[in-house]
Amino acid sequence: MALTDRFATLGTIVRRWLAAAAAHAHAAPAPSVSSPSSPETTPIETTGSAITWQLANGNEIHGHLDFPTARRVSGTAFGLPMETSAGSDVDSEEGFWVSTTPRQYGTLRGLLRNGHDVALLNAQVTPVLPEHTLVGADLALRGPGLRANTDLLFPKFRFQVGGLTELAGVAPLKLRIPRTLAKGTEFSGTWTAPTQTWTTAEGDTITLDFVATINAPSPYELRVRTSPIVTVTGTARPAPAWLRDYARPLAELTSLATTQPQAVTWAAVGDDTGEYQLLGREITQERYDADLPKPDALPALFRCGPGGTTLPDLLTRWTALANDQPVFVDYLRTVFRNPLPVTSRFVALIAALEGFHTAKHGSGPLGKKEFDREKDAVFKRLKKTEGVSEDDRAWLRQWGNYFGSYELHERFRRLAADLPKDLQHHITAAVQPIPPLLHGIMNDPIDIWQLMGKARNNLAHGNTPQSTDQLTALTRLGHTLAVATALQELGLTPTHLDALMRTEKWSIV
Repeated sequence: MALTDRFATLGTIVRRWLAAAAAHAHAAPAPSVSSPSSPETTPIETTGSAITWQLANGNEIHGHLDFPTARRVSGTAFGLPMETSAGSDVDSEEGFWVSTTPRQYGTLRGLLRNGHDVALLNAQVTPVLPEHTLVGADLALRGPGLRANTDLLFPKFRFQVGGLTELAGVAPLKLRIPRTLAKGTEFSGTWTAPTQTWTTAEGDTITLDFVATINAPSPYELRVRTSPIVTVTGTARPAPAWLRDYARPLAELTSLATTQPQAVTWAAVGDDTGEYQLLGREITQERYDADLPKPDALPALFRCGPGGTTLPDLLTRWTALANDQPVFVDYLRTVFRNPLPVTSRFVALIAALEGFHTAKHGSGPLGKKEFDREKDAVFKRLKKTEGVSEDDRAWLRQWGNYFGSYELHERFRRLAADLPKDLQHHITAAVQPIPPLLHGIMNDPIDIWQLMGKARNNLAHGNTPQSTDQLTALTRLGHTLAVATALQELGLTPTHLDALMRTEKWSIV
């Protein structure tokens, strides 16, 4: 074939390919059905964009804004007016910036190139060069029409957190799948998800529901995706308040229920004008679709749905527990979110349990005033006793441990005794007799709780530390005690934890 003929053939192939691509581009979109309340109505976008900052004085300046997932929203502003103190931020002789000091700016609004409004809440600004300022915020709002909401108060909040599938306690679809395929075979699915609705003591309405997206991109594929979403309506409030009151604590609760770290994956606030996406440090911007738990995952320790608990009660009790027992709840938050080295986790766990016991049962068998009275009475009697010199009494006052507080093993033993009888039985069966792995920590211990206190004191006072395997076993035991205690404080029957212990899927030591 001549060279010119080869080029002609190649040109024909290219023209046909371009024509086919153009036809495909103008073809009708694939059939797709979305629920009106699907999160896809608010696109989960995280790309950066050019922006026009709209200042409070009416001026406009240019800049750029990025929306990284689960991190601070950050960008630049060119020509943002800044107040500077002489000699601190600007070197008047040299004419350039000599330090960069972040400053609070309040709310910073802007308009993106796609027409969406943006508001950075509690923004920080950092001058780095003349006419060049870095801007950032832990939380931002984005969406068309936001400029109409001048006070940034919203009566509606929609969000997703990981673990909602397990917490919901219901499945949204009943499927009929044929065993064999033949011409004319039909597949069927029935929407069965009930809408779970509660009213809080403050008058907010909480709805936990599933939404569906049905997609048939071609005659070769049919897909139905379901997504659990929580919707809350009530008195208008700022976006950070919605996150604080609902999204953040619910992610902590689903982490406890599933024993896996769960995050706020998507969130939006709404008003009469529209819905606005929340972006910032703690929101992953990953659409959360329902799915079966992984084969090695433990069943949820509690749930809503038929026969389950109510969401407002869970949130109220969790908030109260966090207020009353901040160290204890902080351990539960941290252990699921950030895996710790076993030594650090063990120390944090002991502090959490000790603090919980003190708040619940006091620091010692006697109140401080009563203990001090008895101690003073003993020293008065010693003063009258022959053979006890003033130096003896001074030595006792200096070196005696006179706090009247419970010892660690007494605290752990009491917390275990407070648990339901079935859980006590499982724990006792696992630690009596003391497992061989834990031998050698101390001679002739009363029980495993004394071993646990001794291990903590060895770490605290620089004594011979325990092996990693020993600390791991004691940490599992203490963690079991902490989780069971938390369930009890939340008013939850530990049926699922009991079943896991009974079938040995939950390791106690």
